[in-house]
Amino acid sequence: LLLAAGQETELSDRGPGDVRRNAVCRKELLSEVERRGTWTETGQARGVPHGLGSFAGLPKLGLGSFAGLPKLSLEQLDLRLPGTLDGPQGVLVAESLAEVRNHAAVGFMDQHRYSEAEPELQHAVKLAPQKPLLWYNLGTALIGLRRHKEAQVCLERALALDDSLSSAHFNLARIHMTLANSPGPLDLGDFLDSEARELQLRSALRHLNSSVDAFSSTKSREETFKSMEEAFYMLGDTANAWSAYRRLLELAPHEGLKARSHDGCVEILAWLEDRALELPPLWSGGESPQDGELELAQVLYPQLPAFLPSELCVVFDASVKNRSESANAHQDLHLRFEQQGFAQLTKGDIPWSDDAIAAFAAYLMAVHHAGGFYRDSKEDPRALLSAGRWSLDNDRLANFLAETLRPVAESAAGKALKLGFAKVALYEAGAELPPHHDQILNEVSVTLVLQSTEGQASGPHWPLVLRRLPKPMQSDLKSNATLLYAPTGEGLVFRGRDFLHSRPCCLPEGQHSLVLLLHYVEAAFPEFQCRTLVNVTAATTEELLQHQCVEVTANMAQRYQYVPSSSNSSNTSSSKNDEDLNLGVYGKQAASSRSQDTNTSILTSTTTAPKQYLLYNPCATNMDPTYCQSQFNNQVVFFLHALSVAKCLGRTLVLPPFMWMEHQMAEQNWYPFERFFDLGQLKKRFDVIRLEDFLELHKLQHPGGRLLWWYYYPPYLVDREPHAFKGLFFRRYMNLSFAMPKRMSPFWEVRMTASGRGQEPFGKGEGRSYWTAARLLLGQIRAESADFHAAIAAAPSSIAAWMGLTSPLQPLSGGREEASLVNKQSIGLEQWKATTRTLDIGQDLQPAENISRYEVEAGAVSSGRYAANVDVLVFDFAPSYNFRFDRFDFDWELRRNRRALRSSSALEDAAERAVAELFGGGSFVALHLRRDGYAEFCHAEELRAAAGGAKLRFGFRSSRAACNPSEDELLRDLLKSGLGLGPGLVPGLFLATNSRDDEEILQLAGTVRAHFGVEMRQLRDAVSARTLAPETVPIIELLIAARSSAFVGNAMSTFTMNIVMERDVRGLPRNSTIFNGIGRL
Repeated sequence: LLLAAGQETELSDRGPGDVRRNAVCRKELLSEVERRGTWTETGQARGVPHGLGSFAGLPKLGLGSFAGLPKLSLEQLDLRLPGTLDGPQGVLVAESLAEVRNHAAVGFMDQHRYSEAEPELQHAVKLAPQKPLLWYNLGTALIGLRRHKEAQVCLERALALDDSLSSAHFNLARIHMTLANSPGPLDLGDFLDSEARELQLRSALRHLNSSVDAFSSTKSREETFKSMEEAFYMLGDTANAWSAYRRLLELAPHEGLKARSHDGCVEILAWLEDRALELPPLWSGGESPQDGELELAQVLYPQLPAFLPSELCVVFDASVKNRSESANAHQDLHLRFEQQGFAQLTKGDIPWSDDAIAAFAAYLMAVHHAGGFYRDSKEDPRALLSAGRWSLDNDRLANFLAETLRPVAESAAGKALKLGFAKVALYEAGAELPPHHDQILNEVSVTLVLQSTEGQASGPHWPLVLRRLPKPMQSDLKSNATLLYAPTGEGLVFRGRDFLHSRPCCLPEGQHSLVLLLHYVEAAFPEFQCRTLVNVTAATTEELLQHQCVEVTANMAQRYQYVPSSSNSSNTSSSKNDEDLNLGVYGKQAASSRSQDTNTSILTSTTTAPKQYLLYNPCATNMDPTYCQSQFNNQVVFFLHALSVAKCLGRTLVLPPFMWMEHQMAEQNWYPFERFFDLGQLKKRFDVIRLEDFLELHKLQHPGGRLLWWYYYPPYLVDREPHAFKGLFFRRYMNLSFAMPKRMSPFWEVRMTASGRGQEPFGKGEGRSYWTAARLLLGQIRAESADFHAAIAAAPSSIAAWMGLTSPLQPLSGGREEASLVNKQSIGLEQWKATTRTLDIGQDLQPAENISRYEVEAGAVSSGRYAANVDVLVFDFAPSYNFRFDRFDFDWELRRNRRALRSSSALEDAAERAVAELFGGGSFVALHLRRDGYAEFCHAEELRAAAGGAKLRFGFRSSRAACNPSEDELLRDLLKSGLGLGPGLVPGLFLATNSRDDEEILQLAGTVRAHFGVEMRQLRDAVSARTLAPETVPIIELLIAARSSAFVGNAMSTFTMNIVMERDVRGLPRNSTIFNGIGRL
C-alpha cells in the first residue's frame, strides 16, 4: 500500500551494515486497512477495493490518527493475503506488507537489536523474494548475530538480483575475510588450509573492487580501501597492500597516522594536575566538612601522589636519553621476540612500580566514571574488533606512557618505532575480543595490564590467544595457537599484524580488566598533521566536514613509496587471479602516475595550518575612552576568563598589558604581562604569546606596520556611552591599527563583571557550551557580517542609517540593520548551546571560511596599506566565560586557570623576604582593609539595599558591615582569626590596604596593640621593600596575605578574591578565611 502511495525508500551506501531507511510505523498501514475494510479473525478481508490504483496519493497519517485503534495481527495479514488476492494485485500488496516488515526490522537494526530484526526480515523475504534490498537487510541482520555463513547466502542472493548494491559487495567481502580468519576450538587450531584461505581472501578482494567504484560516499570508499589493505596483507602481498593504503591516504589523509606533539615530564604533570581538578576525587582529598566549614584546599586542588612525579619523570628521562643502553638491557627480549613473534614483558621490562601502575589505573577509571570512554557494542557488526568493552583512544597519559615504553618495543622489534595509536580498554562482564589482525598502524603491539580482578586478563582463565595463520603467497605452514596472559603490572609484546589474536567469550559477572593497548609502527611511516573545518551551513553531510592535512615531511612521494623493511620484494609477484582482481589499479602502473590524480584540495606538503589568535581589551570604558575603569585585580579576573575563552575557541591568546595606578585619581600606567607574572608557568597549560612577539612575528608594529582587519564592539553600551569602544586601547597601548570599521558583536556573553553575575544563577558548563558554539558558528557569523558591510560600501546612501543618524533620538546606536543581524546571530548561538553543552572538541577543529576574503577586502579599503594575512579575532571588551564565583565556590576551570597564573619569581622572592623580615618566619594573621573611595560605593550599596535593589557581589548581599566595616567590627573579625599572644594564638598581624589615610592606619595599629598585644605590620615597614617599584607593592601584599595562617578579607573586593584563590593554590584551608560582616563560609 505504501509503495502504491509513492512512499519510496532508498538504501544509502555508508559502509558495512549501516542501513538507513525511512521510518514508517506499522500502524499507518493498519490504520488505512482498517478504514477501507474489516479483517476477520482468520485474516480474510471484507470490503477491500479491487482497484489498487485508488490508493495512489494517500495522505501520510500522523501518529495522532492511531489513537484507539484495535490491535491487529500483522502475521495474519502477510501470511494469508498473497493467497487471497491473485495476480498483480496480490503481488503488490505482498510487496507493500513486506516493506512494512522491512521498516520495522530497520528500526530494530538502528538500535542493534538484530535478534528482533531477523524474524521480521524472514517474513519479508517470503512475501517478496524478488526484492534484493530485503535480502541485503536480512544478511546485515545475520552479520549482527555473527551468523556469517547464513549472511553470505543472503547477500549473494541480493547481488544475484541486483549486482550494483555496493554495500552488499562490501559486507560480503568482510564476511569472506572473517571466514578466512575463523578459528575452531582453542586446542585444535583447525583454520582453513592455505588454499582455502586464499580463495576466501581473493573473493573478498573481488567484492571490494566491485564496491569501491559503486560507492558514492567518500567515507564508504575509505572503509573499502582499509579492507583492501588488510586483505592484501593477509594474502602476503605487501606491495599491493601498500598501494591500497596509498589510495586511502590520497582520498583521506586524515585517516592516516596523526602527527602528534610529545609531552615532556613537566607538561604531563601539569596536565594531570588539571585533570585531577576535573575528575575529583582521584588520588587525594580532605575529610568531609563539619560544622558548615568548607573542605580543605587540598580537595580544591588535589595533589598528585608524592611518588608519581619521580616515577614519570625519572623513567621518562632515562628512556629518552638511554635508548642504546635499553636495547642492550633487553637483548633476551629481542631474541625471544625474533624467534616467536611475541614475548612476555616482566617486571624487569616494565619501568614503573606497582604503585605507579595503580595510580595510572585510578586516573583512567575516574575518566571512565566521568563518561570519558565510549562503549563497543557486541550487537554492532561495525565493531569488528571488539565486543562488550569500553574504550578510550589516544588519551594524553596513555600516549605519554607509550612514548616511555617505546624503547622496550624497539628492543623487542630490533628497529626504530613510533606510536601509531594508544587505546585503553576496559573489559567488563560479558566482554570478549573477537579474532582479528591489527591494522596497518599496529605493526608491533604491546598489551599492559593495569588493573584486573583475580583470574581475568592477569590469569589463565581469560588469555590472549595468538594464532599465526599461513599467508597463502608465502607459506603452507599449519597454523598454531598460543595462550598468553600477564599479571597486573606486566604485559605482552607481539606482532599484531601477523597474529590473529582474540580473547574468548565472555567475562563472568563481577569481573573486569583494564588494559593499555599500545600500537607502534616503523619510524619512517608516513604521518600527517590535520585540522577539520566545519561548515554549519552545509546542505549535506559530505559537505559538513572538510579535512585539511599537511604531510609532516617535505617529500610526500617518497613517503608514499615507503615499504616496511620486513617486506619481501618477491611478494609483488602476481597469482593466477590477479586479472580478476584488477590489481593493476593499485599496482606499479598506478603508482607511477599517482601524482596526476592526487586530491590537492585536501592534501598539501607545502603549507602549514595558519595560526589563529584572540586579542581583547582588558578595560571597562565609559564616557572617557582614554580612561580604563578596570583596576589591576579586575584585569586579573578578566584575564582568567579570556584564558578559557581562547582555549575553547582554539586560538592563541595574545597577552595584554596590565594597568596599575596608585589610587583612583592617579595616572594610569601600563606594563607588559611578564612584569607581574611567570610566562613559563602559564605556557605549561595554555597557548599564549607575548604581545611584543606577536607584533614582531606578523609585522604589525606602527607606524608602517600591517593592518588587522577589524575589531568587534559590544552594542549594549553605545546608546548611553557613545564615545566608548573606539579601539583606542589597541592603538595607544598595543600599537595596532585596523583597516576596516568596527563591527557589532553578537557575543552577548561579553556582559563581563569581575564579581559574578549578580541575581542570575550560573549554569553548569555554560561557558564552555557557549564558546564552543561560537567556535563552530564563527565562520558563518563573520561571513554574514562581511556581506553586510560590503553592501553598505556599495550603497553609500545607507551609511547614515547604518550609523544611526536617521533618528536624533538614537545617535550612534550602531545601526538598526546591523543590530537586526546581530540579534539573529546571537539567537543562533543560544540555540547551538544545547548541542555543544557536552561537546569537547580538539584544537584542530575550526569553522570553514574564506579567510583570504577579509585580507583582500581590508587591503582594498586601506589606501594601499598592506593588510595582515593573519586571523586575529579582536574584542574591544573583555569576553566572559561565565565562571561560577558565588560564595567563592569556583569552577574547576577557573581553579585551573588561577593555578596557571603564577606571580613572577622576583615578586615571590620579595614576598618571602618581607615575611622573614616582618615576622621572623613565624605565623601571622593578614587583614585586607579596602579604602580609597570605597566608602562612597558602600554607602550607595547601602541605600540601594534599603530600597530593595541591592546587588550581589560574589553571591553575597552587600551590607555596610561587609563592605565598609567599622573598627569594632574589624576587631571582632580579628578575634575570630586567633590573633593574640599566648598558647595557640597567632602573634603577628599584616595589613594590606590601599588607604591613604595615615591617621586611620595609626589609630587601627594602636587599637590592635591594646586589644591583642601585637604589632600591626605593613610592607613599607620592611627594609627590603624600600626599593620596590610602586606597581609591584599591591601584588607583593597579596602574596604575603596568601602566606598567612589566617586571613580577614572583604568579600566585596576582587583583591580579597584573588587572595582567596592564591591561598587555595597554596593548600591553605578555606576555614582559615573570615569575611567582614559574613564570617567563615
